[in-house]
Amino acid sequence: MARLKVKHNGKLLQDIPLDPGKIYVAGRKEDCDIPLLAEKTISREHFHLLCKQNEWQLEVVSRFGELLFQNEKVQNLPLTDSLVFHIPPYEFDFIVEAVENRNSSLSLGAHEVNEDRTFVGRLEQVPFIKFIGSDRQETQLLRLEGGDAWLAGRDSSSAIPIKDQRVSRRQFEIRKTDSGYGIIDLGSVNGTLLNGNNISSTDVTPLRSGDAITVLDNTLYFELHDPNFMERVQNVDYDQVSRALVETTPVESFPPPAAHGNYPVADPGIYGPDPYAPYGNPGAAQPPPVQAENFLAKLKAKKLQVVIGVLAVVLVAGMLMDNTKNTGRTIAGNSKGNPNDPFNRLSKEQQILVKQSFQLAQSYYESDNSELCRAELSKIREVMPEYKKSFWAKDIENLDQSAEQKIFLITKQKEFEAKEKMLAEQEHTINEVTSNCKLNLKPQTTREEFEACISPAVTLNPTHHLLETLRAEFALLEMQMQKQSQDKKEYQEQAEKLQRLFSQAERIDKNENMTEAIEAYRKVTNSKLADPKNLKSRAQRILSSLKSQIGTKTAGLLAEAEKLAQNKNYKQAIINLRMARKVNPQSDELNDKIDNYVKALQKEMKILWDEAIIEESFGKVMPDENNSGAIGKWKKILEQDIPDGNFYQKAMIKLKKYGAN
Repeated sequence: MARLKVKHNGKLLQDIPLDPGKIYVAGRKEDCDIPLLAEKTISREHFHLLCKQNEWQLEVVSRFGELLFQNEKVQNLPLTDSLVFHIPPYEFDFIVEAVENRNSSLSLGAHEVNEDRTFVGRLEQVPFIKFIGSDRQETQLLRLEGGDAWLAGRDSSSAIPIKDQRVSRRQFEIRKTDSGYGIIDLGSVNGTLLNGNNISSTDVTPLRSGDAITVLDNTLYFELHDPNFMERVQNVDYDQVSRALVETTPVESFPPPAAHGNYPVADPGIYGPDPYAPYGNPGAAQPPPVQAENFLAKLKAKKLQVVIGVLAVVLVAGMLMDNTKNTGRTIAGNSKGNPNDPFNRLSKEQQILVKQSFQLAQSYYESDNSELCRAELSKIREVMPEYKKSFWAKDIENLDQSAEQKIFLITKQKEFEAKEKMLAEQEHTINEVTSNCKLNLKPQTTREEFEACISPAVTLNPTHHLLETLRAEFALLEMQMQKQSQDKKEYQEQAEKLQRLFSQAERIDKNENMTEAIEAYRKVTNSKLADPKNLKSRAQRILSSLKSQIGTKTAGLLAEAEKLAQNKNYKQAIINLRMARKVNPQSDELNDKIDNYVKALQKEMKILWDEAIIEESFGKVMPDENNSGAIGKWKKILEQDIPDGNFYQKAMIKLKKYGAN
């Protein structure tokens, strides 16, 4: 029988039994037989698994996706036992399990039976580690697969990971030996105990199934299991088992017919009158003996599918062996007339009551009413407290033990059926919950909504593979939504920043500072920021308008400056041209005009300055009726020269000197 194990990042997701008559499709499409999460490396239909002429084949159907075997890309691959291939982050293990002949899965006819022990088949032994929690309940059953040695430690990559930071990374190792299995400590800090005793770090200590391994307060059990045990039990041929049991039991070991074939009675020819005589002829009126095959047939009819089936076989075989050994015993002994036998000390009514209760107990046992059987045996013990000294002792004990064993079997069967029913209901609930949550999974689903949706399944089995798959899908969706949210936030921040730049340009434009406004609008148009409101286009249109206005205004100021210069009003002409240059600083014509007018103005001012200096030298500083004097000429320079002119500054100094400014 072939199986495919699917692992994601080292964690087992699926263990799929493969039907040779079916083609299996693997990929991220929802209806794939082997569903894979939506990774970049996974196609909707990535590969096919099919069986051709009793050989399994792998065929890659993806056009762009890769499939790796031994780190090389392959398109077709014949599958053999324990073959491993990859589609990162997935790993696939192909396993072929040996299928035994159903008729030989439990055949007693071929097994040796002697007076000491009975061999019930050779079973495959596979090592397991059972983890026990603080409540002494099993928390995990780990199968040890691959290789001949398994490392245990706190490292998650260990074959046997122990989730305790106090445990060493390399705590101990379980090894396969010639004689079975062994364990060795790896020089750990806290040491390793086997059944309460420290184990060596130099020599391998033998391991037996059921041994307890302790590290600090962490308890693990080493167990050997038959991995195909359930299949073996289901395939038991109960008729064959019963025949083998009867064949291996000597004929002379079976007692004479009685109320129950497993419980012999005294031969009246040897031991006196039959104690059952009041209730009819034991040879004709009593029911036929109940042999092992009757009980096994009932087990077969009930189709026990657990350990109970095999356990029943062993228990019944043991009962037959006990009866075989005890058949030669004188059952009634010397009870007749024996004053020491408690039965003979009973009154006739009490003896009748004992016989009636025993016969009823046998009848109840035969009809599977083991509780009532034991109740009748309890009545015998009440009437005859010293029954163990009576010739009835062995018969009562045997029947009581058989009833107890049958009750145990039935109880275990009911427990198993109840557990199976509970697990089936849990599986159904988990399937329904995960399917519904997957159907309702939307981009806007929040973490709280998702957890609330899957909570009914989480309470049943928080690590179920369907939940793990759904969690992975939600995590991927959540990452995508977070990325979209972050992108949206960044986009909004950029849009707001561009809006601030545009608003600043508008404020400058309103203050009629055209040069600064142009520069501010240029920042908007050259920006790489998000522009949901088309602000860059608006800024470009405004720039074009401002440039047009600058041309018009510059031309007007230039024409006015020329008129002023013709009237020798060089100062105002220069002021107008400088205003025009602020509007259009790149104009070479304006700069040339300004330089020319400044030179002409300075010539005019030099004449006035020279005249003022001459008058000052003649002492005509103050103005009089006929002359403005030097002071008058210096004041005229202040009126006609530009503030940054050379003569303007000199005139200011002279006026300050004479206190006339």
